[in-house]
Amino acid sequence: MNTTNSTSTALFPPDSDGVKVAMWTTMFLFIAYSVALVVMLFIRRNHQPVRVRVPALLIVHVCNVCFMLILTHVRIIAGREIFPCFIYTFTYYFAIPEISFPHLLRMFRFILVFKLSKQITQDAYQTTAKVFRALLTRRFLLLLIALVALLHLVLWIACMGIVTAIDKVNQFSVQGCRLGSNSYFVLSIVVVYLLLLLIMIIAIITQVKDTWNIRLEVIVVGTMWLISCVIFCVLNFLPSYISCCEFTAFPAGYVILIAAFLDTFITCALPVILSFRRTRNPDQNQVADREVLFVILNNDKYREQFKGFAVKSFCPESISKNFKYLSPLVVFWEEAQIFAKLANDDDRETMIREMYDKFLSNEAPIELNLGDKTKIVSPVMNAANEYREKGVPIPTTILDALVIHVCEDMMDVFCRYQLQSGWALIEKEIFDAKKEFELMTQAGMLSLTDESTPRT
Repeated sequence: MNTTNSTSTALFPPDSDGVKVAMWTTMFLFIAYSVALVVMLFIRRNHQPVRVRVPALLIVHVCNVCFMLILTHVRIIAGREIFPCFIYTFTYYFAIPEISFPHLLRMFRFILVFKLSKQITQDAYQTTAKVFRALLTRRFLLLLIALVALLHLVLWIACMGIVTAIDKVNQFSVQGCRLGSNSYFVLSIVVVYLLLLLIMIIAIITQVKDTWNIRLEVIVVGTMWLISCVIFCVLNFLPSYISCCEFTAFPAGYVILIAAFLDTFITCALPVILSFRRTRNPDQNQVADREVLFVILNNDKYREQFKGFAVKSFCPESISKNFKYLSPLVVFWEEAQIFAKLANDDDRETMIREMYDKFLSNEAPIELNLGDKTKIVSPVMNAANEYREKGVPIPTTILDALVIHVCEDMMDVFCRYQLQSGWALIEKEIFDAKKEFELMTQAGMLSLTDESTPRT
């Protein structure tokens, strides 16, 4: 290993013209691809299956990957011997966390959201559910990202000083340099992140089930990065490869480029493409669909099956407190049915206030997405207040407007429920139940208003 960087020939052989042309081409194409992808992610951010994958983290991921790949390309285009040493080492110390950490964060969040969805169907006020919610807030995620960035900044500066002392080469130089002893520190970082990635993959395989194929996606992408990082590290430690290919044909950095493209295509571009796919026939009878949904909700067996599907179809709109979980929609509907059967106003007032704290207030642990709350929630709370203050009876239908809203929100997951492979058998089973439902509706035995249960 050379200990000086006074001449370019003592550092690296010159890269061939073919390698430089290839670098210019791939850099331009990847920048264009990344810009287009970020724009499309923003445009399709509220459409599935983009929304479930947290568009903000996807955009950050694409930008991080693009930035790091630009640095690696510019080094070869400008010349390895003149590319500033501190930028070169900075790239290695930050490339791994910048590229892999958003992916690890999405995997971590994916596990927590699934567990939180299961908690909500059992007891929304359990301590674990509150902890999960705290870990999913935007504040916590931003703090975690900042702490990891700070950690790697401190690590980079410390290792630069150590390597400067060991190799007798100024790592803060604006001239070119080799990694030298940095290789061992960088390899240690790679090993740590590969272990974290492996742990996350195992956790998702054993603990998570979903209907969006995110589980399969993270397993494929995680495995791909495991293999790519191993290949990249092996190539950089093979003298025979470096002498024959690194400077003349295929730089090892292309392994990371290929992995980065496949990563962003699978996790970002493919969901954007799928977001244009129709999940239902626009000419389909939506009235009939709503009636079938109400049949399912009013049947214990079918409702439990639907709730299980909803748990796997968690769909948070953001990483803030305003989650729109699909399983709580079913839970709210179930509690609304209990409310409709209460015999006295004292019990109704108590349950209204409990449901307000649980589902409707700004600080509700599983707040429903209701848009204009004043219009839809105020009449409910006014009824409870008027009973407490003036003794005005609380109508059993006071929650009907909320129930209608919740059922409309459930239509999204219900349309996906119809696309599952076993739907034909389920549809056949509920045919007779639908007949019974229609008889019950005509007899006024259900709590929903006529407006909420349209007839064909």
